[in-house]
Amino acid sequence: MTKGKMLRDPLTTHVRELFNLSDDWQISCRSVQGQPPHYRIEGAEYHVYERGPKTSQTNWNRRITEPEIFFIGCDQHVQWCHKWAAKHGRCWDCLGRGSHWRKWTRQRGGENTRCATCGGTGQAS
Repeated sequence: MTKGKMLRDPLTTHVRELFNLSDDWQISCRSVQGQPPHYRIEGAEYHVYERGPKTSQTNWNRRITEPEIFFIGCDQHVQWCHKWAAKHGRCWDCLGRGSHWRKWTRQRGGENTRCATCGGTGQAS
């Protein structure tokens, strides 16, 4: 992953940049706590499946590094997201895809819904 590109979600990218973590570092647990609100983020580097049906997916049962806990203010994260969107011209909420994962059902599988932040265009507002 190159600097400035988001892989999965804005919070992972923000934590990696802010605390100078490797591109292999993943969030395993996140929560919003306190007053003023802040994110409590726990994560580590995990092995990736190399063969089989889960090839290139994270193996959450095999950690490479010990878990670390970080704290980021919610306001600080929102400011960072807006700066990222302005810099890259893409919506920070859907990462420029125009849709979000909504739910999974046995009958239909995964379903997406239109991004409310950009109205489904994927462009920064």
